[in-house]
Amino acid sequence: MMDNPFAAYSTKIYTVFLWAYNDCMWERCDPSSFFCEVYDRMELAVQAGKEELTRQIERLKEEFTADQNKSFDVFVKDKVNYLFMVKEQYPKHILWANSRDDKESQDWIKECQNWARQLICSNNPVPITPETNLYQLCSQQSEYIEYRLDYTGALISRLELRGGGGYYRMPSDYEEDAGVKFAAGQVVCLRSEPKKLYLVGANAGRLRDARNVFTWENEYLLYPFEQIECDCIPDYDHIHESELEAYDGQEYNYLQKMQLQFLQQYL
Repeated sequence: MMDNPFAAYSTKIYTVFLWAYNDCMWERCDPSSFFCEVYDRMELAVQAGKEELTRQIERLKEEFTADQNKSFDVFVKDKVNYLFMVKEQYPKHILWANSRDDKESQDWIKECQNWARQLICSNNPVPITPETNLYQLCSQQSEYIEYRLDYTGALISRLELRGGGGYYRMPSDYEEDAGVKFAAGQVVCLRSEPKKLYLVGANAGRLRDARNVFTWENEYLLYPFEQIECDCIPDYDHIHESELEAYDGQEYNYLQKMQLQFLQQYL
């Protein structure tokens, strides 16, 4: 497998994007709340985002005088859209070198395009062995990666862009046991809503399948427990593994038993 030609020509850059919103009205509170800077290291970009977002939230808190008695965390959750984004990418003049007319640049762009087509072609998958570092492999093949973080710098989501498609993958998705934590037929619940139960219809499978390396999502097909109104195929949801946990095994009530029995026939 040939190396990423973009990486051979340039280091990555990290761009921080930030807006501070009034979550109640969903409007940008102030034109000055827009913030954008470029850094050459991820840690510098994240630190700048944390500091700027904290400053913006403090400014908003002063405007909501009625909420001065609330704790900082409560205020943020109630009143503010508190995400910032760091985009990992290669400099534009490298990615868009086809604007140059010299033959050397044109030949290089054609080589990159051919290389990219081979990577995303399902009939010619990238060879993957048990020793392959999947996280590094997929990161190298991305056109750019968007990281969404909260005001503490904690990672909320990670979106890889390649071949015209976007793939939400967290670092844990590339671990050896990713996608097999829950089995079909198992009852799970949401971490954020433990009382909301689901029956696992299918799991994502292991990422160490070369044909899935550019299309796989670490999500489960889930049937939600809900009021049964008619004998029809239930709707299903796709939910990421990180949002789920195994149901603790408490006794089901009568309705839940009926719902579980109904859903099990669709496994």
